[in-house]
Amino acid sequence: MLVMCRQKEIGQQLQLALKSLGYGRVVSVSTHGQALERVNNIAHGKKFSFILFDAKDSDIKAHDFVQAVLHLEPDSVLIPTSHEPQIDDVFGLLREGARSFLVLPFNPETLEQVSESAQEGPPFSASVLRAADRNVALVGVVLHCLYRLAVSMRLARKNPGRNAEAEGLRLAFHEAVDLAKMFCMDGDRERLRATIIEECEKRANIASTRIGRTRRKLAKKRDGAPGALRPEDMVIS
Repeated sequence: MLVMCRQKEIGQQLQLALKSLGYGRVVSVSTHGQALERVNNIAHGKKFSFILFDAKDSDIKAHDFVQAVLHLEPDSVLIPTSHEPQIDDVFGLLREGARSFLVLPFNPETLEQVSESAQEGPPFSASVLRAADRNVALVGVVLHCLYRLAVSMRLARKNPGRNAEAEGLRLAFHEAVDLAKMFCMDGDRERLRATIIEECEKRANIASTRIGRTRRKLAKKRDGAPGALRPEDMVIS
């Protein structure tokens, strides 16, 4: 484990916490340049399993540091840290290949959660990380998770043995919502809310969807046209 932290006290706290989590060898440096030198020196030997680094630039820009490390060790797990993270900056580091992030000050439980999630992979798919409109991409993930949860809950009502699956999808949905709120563009949640509404309206107007067909039938009923909505049409199975 390699820790790059400009504040010596925080670096020492991270070292102790990591050792308490079972990481036997923890190396601490104070600049990105020193960290990159360490990685370069062992690039052909035993590598660092994790690298925690300051999200703010030092002698090397944080973005350049991520690119350089991944060039040397493509499988490295990099985790940026910051006291006051700028969401756009953190998202930019994730786009470069960092995984997860750690907000300082930290506690051992948070550090463990972050390290475990980083091992599983980045919090977003490549399509979200590279999306032209981040809010639309984030909302797409939220609505996809919501759809899967709704389907699973409907099936669980008929087959209680599927409750565990539904609970897992419930957690995935909540995580998607939390990530969307955290990483929405400029941290503007009202703008994110507007995007959710817009995307829901778009999906509701797609004729091939169940809700789209229901909206068409409702419109026909209001207009007094043939095909009036019947009670059984409102049952979504």
